[in-house]
This record gives sequence, C-alpha cells and structure tokens, in this order.
Amino acid sequence: MCPDDYTRDFEAMFSPLGRRSRGPHFSPDADIHVDADGIHLVVSLELAALDREHLTIGLDERTLVVAGIRRAPKPTSFENCLLKEIEYGGFERRVPLPYAVDPTAVTVEYYDGILIVSLTRDMSDVIVATRVDVVFLMKEGSL
Repeated sequence: MCPDDYTRDFEAMFSPLGRRSRGPHFSPDADIHVDADGIHLVVSLELAALDREHLTIGLDERTLVVAGIRRAPKPTSFENCLLKEIEYGGFERRVPLPYAVDPTAVTVEYYDGILIVSLTRDMSDVIVATRVDVVFLMKEGSL
C-alpha cells in the first residue's frame, strides 16, 4: 500500500465518527426544499422521540432556529452499553434561509420523528435587524 491508500482507508474508517458531535449538544440532520415558484420553503429536521414542551422554534433574521431537549428513555437494567449512536440532551439547529420569510405564515408539523417547518417568502424581502421569536400553532395530530 502506498501512503495515499493508508490515508484513504483511515478516512473511510473514521470519517463517520467525525460527523457526530458527541458534545453536550447535538445538531439534528435537516433537509430544505423550495417549490418551483420560489414562494414556499419547507425545512424538515430529524428529531425522533421529541416532546412538545421541550421544543423552541424561532426566526432570527434569515435563519430558522430550532432548539430543545431530547430526553433519553428510561435506563435499561443492562450494565454496559455496546453501541451508543443516538444523541440525547440539548440540541440546536440554525438553518440559514435563502430569503426573508413571513413570520405570520409559518406552520409546524411533526410526523414519525420528522419535524416539518413550512415557511412563506416575505415578498418585501426586507431583513429585520432584530430577533423575532415566533409562536407556532400546530395542526391537530402534530407534536
């Protein structure tokens, strides 16, 4: 093997570990979609086992901020953990938005461990210089 092969093999083996935060807070994975007319934006976050009372969602200029706490299930009677990949505790995800959104036209849904935040473009596209906290009304059957 040449040195490049060693580097490639090392990175292939350990790079998945580097993607996990393993700190006191984690950042959930997200998908962002925009419709063909560029008016509606949907941000989906992977947040299984989430309780509504531990969730905060807000807008900070052109950034969607989702933060909260995912509590660990009650401990098992087993002594040793053989694999630990699921992250619990505090989380925050700051999602930069491609344009200003209307804070009065935001909806939030939660299905099968996916938090779905639907936003509508603010056609005036004016950036507000101060932080705006948004209170969301959830559809029935959500969180």
